[in-house]
Amino acid sequence: MSKPSKNSEMRKEGAWTPEDLKNAVEAMRVLLEEYIQFQKDRDSSLEHRLGMLSHHNRRLSYALMLFLGGIVVLMSILTYYGKVSGDALLFLVGTVTGYVVVMIQGLIGPVFEPIPPEAK
Repeated sequence: MSKPSKNSEMRKEGAWTPEDLKNAVEAMRVLLEEYIQFQKDRDSSLEHRLGMLSHHNRRLSYALMLFLGGIVVLMSILTYYGKVSGDALLFLVGTVTGYVVVMIQGLIGPVFEPIPPEAK
């Protein structure tokens, strides 16, 4: 019978040699660098999207506030000259105030859908 070599005695099945460890660490390093780059790209994309959303929301809010303010001013002028009753102006101001509060709540609320809690 042939005698097993010294090299095969040292390397048992499932044992890691220093070279194997070095190769595994190098492979993990490459994968981790790619993962980190992926996360940076994803975060950059999310930051750009949030910036665009906030810019759009700001412009829309300014336009709506200007429009609603114009209507209230016009109704105030008509009320001053007696063409519209004070009750109608009060109703309009209350409605506009409620709308503004709901709009602001929507703007400061979450941008994305919240993650639902897990069912227990």
